[in-house]
Amino acid sequence: MKHVTLASLAVLFSLSVQAEQAYNKRLTFKDAKSAKLKNLIELINRETGLKFSKSDFLVIEERNLATSHYTMLAQAVKDIPVRGKSIRIWKNLKNSQLIQAEIALDKEAKTKADRLERKFGRGLFSKEALASHKLSQHVIKLVRQATSKHEDKLMRGLEISDGWNKEDLVRRVVVKGRRGEHTIEISLLKNKVISSTYKEYPQADYITLKAKIFPMYEEVESTHEMLPRVNAELKYINNKVHLSEKDPYAEMREQRYMEDMYNPLLAETEAGREEGYWSTAVLKREARDIENKLPKAKNRFEKNGGMILDGKYATINLHPAVVKEFPQINFKPKRSMKFLPWWQQAEDGSWEVVPQSGYLGKMIQSQDELLNRPARRLTDHSPVSYINDGFDEVQVYWAVTELMESLQRMGMTDPDLSTRPFHAYLYDPDISMRDNAYYTDDTINFTTYSPEAINYARDNSTIWHELGHGIMDRLMGDHLRLADTGGLSEGMADFVAALVVEDVMKGQAFPGSNDFRIINHTGFFLTNEVHDDGESYGGAMKDMLNASLAKYGKAGLAKITDLTMEAMRLTRNHPGLTAQEWFSHMLFADELDGAHRKAGDLREIIIGSLGSRNFSLEGKKPANFMITNLENNSLLTDSSPGSRENPIRLKMSAGDRVDYKLKVKL
Repeated sequence: MKHVTLASLAVLFSLSVQAEQAYNKRLTFKDAKSAKLKNLIELINRETGLKFSKSDFLVIEERNLATSHYTMLAQAVKDIPVRGKSIRIWKNLKNSQLIQAEIALDKEAKTKADRLERKFGRGLFSKEALASHKLSQHVIKLVRQATSKHEDKLMRGLEISDGWNKEDLVRRVVVKGRRGEHTIEISLLKNKVISSTYKEYPQADYITLKAKIFPMYEEVESTHEMLPRVNAELKYINNKVHLSEKDPYAEMREQRYMEDMYNPLLAETEAGREEGYWSTAVLKREARDIENKLPKAKNRFEKNGGMILDGKYATINLHPAVVKEFPQINFKPKRSMKFLPWWQQAEDGSWEVVPQSGYLGKMIQSQDELLNRPARRLTDHSPVSYINDGFDEVQVYWAVTELMESLQRMGMTDPDLSTRPFHAYLYDPDISMRDNAYYTDDTINFTTYSPEAINYARDNSTIWHELGHGIMDRLMGDHLRLADTGGLSEGMADFVAALVVEDVMKGQAFPGSNDFRIINHTGFFLTNEVHDDGESYGGAMKDMLNASLAKYGKAGLAKITDLTMEAMRLTRNHPGLTAQEWFSHMLFADELDGAHRKAGDLREIIIGSLGSRNFSLEGKKPANFMITNLENNSLLTDSSPGSRENPIRLKMSAGDRVDYKLKVKL
């Protein structure tokens, strides 16, 4: 048997008394036809034994809704509502019959009405006194004292209501702040604050800010024409972010991750990890666990030094070497919490990964500050000036987010793969990496620039090309192997960029729109270098896009994007992908219904686009282009002496002449 204590009896007694004093009733058309207040009051009086009348109620609201006429009447004493007690009536718009009535009354307030009225009188209150300016000033003074102790002091709105709360006359003041509401209750009979609470508004997961960005690029590479910015939105900025003053991955650097210990299979086993084997995937998981254990802070203008660009699809970071290499930065960059597996060479010449985190860029101080960040094209591309301006990070954040949104709309909805953020790292100071942007392991990286180069962090076509490699990695898998020169990788990156360009620019021409490498007539098997071979892949798929747009209009873009994404999935981790295999899989993908297309929609377009590219799906022998060095009778390939990545270096003096005999065969 359970023991019953005096405390538990007291609680039960309190609950029973409260229940006795409350009268609650719900009626529907099944219970009564009449919606008249008189009839409802008669029912209340029969069931409570009290004598309510119309004068005990104040009409608070009366209006027609779409399907009913609604009336709310508050229970009142001396024309002051009893807190939370009312009759709410819904009646038929056509015949005024009852649909529903919900009644919640305080019997004690009715039985003690005379007593409450006497208290009202002793307090020298009247309708005029309650509405007096003097009382209002006094109440506001008490409210300010209560809210001044809280960090959310900004007033954006005010609501005031008087009501009986048991036997006390209470003025409730709701102050709407920037991020939440203060509720202050003041006893008018006791002349003091009896309660003060603060409740933050339900926060959306993401914040949107206005910005000015380049819709395509800052500078046309071929002509160096400078283009204007336009208004845009930075979407999906995280409402809360992980922050720490310490280097989050210092503990991971207690172990060394040498190139000869990289083993993806053994790294997945506990025994293998104990032996020192590792993989990038395992390091990423460990880093994610470390980041998730860090405290989260609100991402606000007025918090933590300002807002950071950490979002659903993109995070913006400065390269780990920025602080050391550019001491003239006019703010102190804070540590980023994003993991960067950084390869560096050891003293013995071997390579290892050093777990790193970069730095945060210029914190956003306000919406106006963000809109007014300058996008200067400096003749020397000074990285210090660009970091201090803080614009490049805005452009990159927008571009990454735009790509992810664009591809999602057109069929890339794969769990995790379509939502996992890309991490951008800006201003790699390594002089050997100058004038470059590159993708690796979920990161997009930007270098510094020589005066004659463009700023790739402001070139969306470059950003989307590099992220195209990332989309290919995600959908086609870590174990994909290309059996030709690797042209599919470059061609696919170009094509993903072309799809996003078409979507973002709505098919409209812009300066430099006809200069893209993907616009070409290059045939297959007529080159021997990855970027040149990529023109064949990209060019053929661009032909498909153009034909799909011509046949289906705007819908053609979503159709060809959906098809391409499905072909990527169907070639995931292919052990030796060739052009023949890739386009065969595109045809097979076309036999399947997609989110934006029906089976067979694009078959003729695929076949027709390959017809002019020296390519046969039937296996017919294509034309070949070969160059032979007759000095040693060696064929020029993508890796032989004389290829782009393996030039024949000569030391020559003025007036010297060197001849090579080449044989070209087509």
